[in-house]
Amino acid sequence: MTRYVEHEEAHTIMKQLSQTFDINKLISTIVYRKHHPLPFVKLRSTLNIFFNLSYQYAPIMKEELAQLGCSPAEQEQLVNLLKELERALKTDEEVRMDTDFISDGYHSEIDRLRKIAYHSDELLMEYQQFLVQHTGISNIKLKYVMNQ
Repeated sequence: MTRYVEHEEAHTIMKQLSQTFDINKLISTIVYRKHHPLPFVKLRSTLNIFFNLSYQYAPIMKEELAQLGCSPAEQEQLVNLLKELERALKTDEEVRMDTDFISDGYHSEIDRLRKIAYHSDELLMEYQQFLVQHTGISNIKLKYVMNQ
């Protein structure tokens, strides 16, 4: 323990560690509860502290994880999880709603459903133009009714 207290950068490392979250608890929340963006974002930020190679203390963090019993194979799985979370999630600044936190382009079906949910007026206009072209009736009117 004294090697950490005497380490001149110990306070910086402790500050970074104070920004981490309990990985087991986050994963449990993700698996067993409603999917909100916050646990995913917290998991990404925590893994980023340990495995982001651009972070100057990442090698120290990885060494400490090994001393705590996290094998190299387990660390590699966590790195892969971090990469997938970085691909899948919008940036922290972009996450604004509980229902829209997956990155655009991550999955085509999610993009299609997002377009229906948030841009149904455009789809309705496209459908109206399709009907005009295929029926030859130029004054077709479609109306959007919001049902909740």
